[in-house]
Amino acid sequence: MIFSSSPSTNTYEFKRSKHYYTESNRHEQSIDVYQPITTTTTTNDDRPVLILVMGSGWMGHQRWVYAMTNWWNSQCPTSVCGRLGYTCITIRHSGGFFHVKSLTAQAILLCLLQPAYAHLWLLAWFILYIQGKGAASIDDMLQDVGTAFDYISDNASTSLGLGNECKFVVGGYSSGAHLAATYMNQQKRRFKDEQRIVGVLHLSGMLGLNCWAINVVTMTVFGKWAWELPSPLDLLNDSNDSSSSPIPIIQRIPHLLIGCQHEFFGIPFLDGAFPSEEYTEKVRRRQGKKSLSRCVLIPSSNHWTMLSCHALTDALEEHVPLLFHNTVRSSGNKKNNGKKSFLLNHQESCQSAGSNISDSSGGTGSTHSSDLTTESSVLYS
Repeated sequence: MIFSSSPSTNTYEFKRSKHYYTESNRHEQSIDVYQPITTTTTTNDDRPVLILVMGSGWMGHQRWVYAMTNWWNSQCPTSVCGRLGYTCITIRHSGGFFHVKSLTAQAILLCLLQPAYAHLWLLAWFILYIQGKGAASIDDMLQDVGTAFDYISDNASTSLGLGNECKFVVGGYSSGAHLAATYMNQQKRRFKDEQRIVGVLHLSGMLGLNCWAINVVTMTVFGKWAWELPSPLDLLNDSNDSSSSPIPIIQRIPHLLIGCQHEFFGIPFLDGAFPSEEYTEKVRRRQGKKSLSRCVLIPSSNHWTMLSCHALTDALEEHVPLLFHNTVRSSGNKKNNGKKSFLLNHQESCQSAGSNISDSSGGTGSTHSSDLTTESSVLYS
């Protein structure tokens, strides 16, 4: 299927293709590949392929669940491919469903509150129970993430048409970022061809499960408390002890985390599930003084509107080349003093061609880099 990008903001036409990474040919075990096919400008061959695990609140299992979230998840890859010219791959995974524990508790509660409709609640319980049989566990989801990446790596130069020398930036959106980060942080799991991975990209990632409100979601999907599931923020080893087991993929490659200043409208007990800044700081301590990892915050968006926000594309256009394939923009003179957390002003970014960034001290300017091997690599014009 061929798409034509909006002429006012994009320069690339692109095609989208669907591939199954298991022999079962199940929709929830498939990937979508977005590839630019014609350009009005010269294509950069060194552009990495962006691989993102879809967000769905860990839900899936039934095709209709993904049908409700596909339009949402497709907003970012269409922008990345259509406006920026990057190939982008989105990964679906086996999903959870309404767990029988939470489903039964809700049915009982509804029957007690509205006994006149008890027969309807019990019928709904039975239908959802049947549809939820065989839903995935967190380990099943993590296994799918690894299998999907292995499939992409094995077929990059053949059926996917990505080329023999292509590099990858891996990550995810929302719960997809949780799965991707968990996979990378666990010692027992390794991506095939890790040497091809040049960066990590998480968008509005659910990277911390220490927020008590997230228990509502985890109990609904898994029938477990949040503390019973792996939390990427906790999995990061924050110790400087050289005797601790290394995490190579975390230590050797830059991370770009893009989040919202207020994910859930500034409600603290909900925003706590998206600790982009704290996660970035842990990664930076893990990587040492020369770390290039950074966090960009978008103040004018939220968790649901972020993927369709122009400011997200501006942030990706500004930071992905700097971090992941060393495209150097014009140099500036004002240093960022080593700070790696920025605020992207959506209104300004929509009015200008470049991204306007403000650091925590209030300064603004377009980010540039003249030396990507030092900590103070971000300069302001």
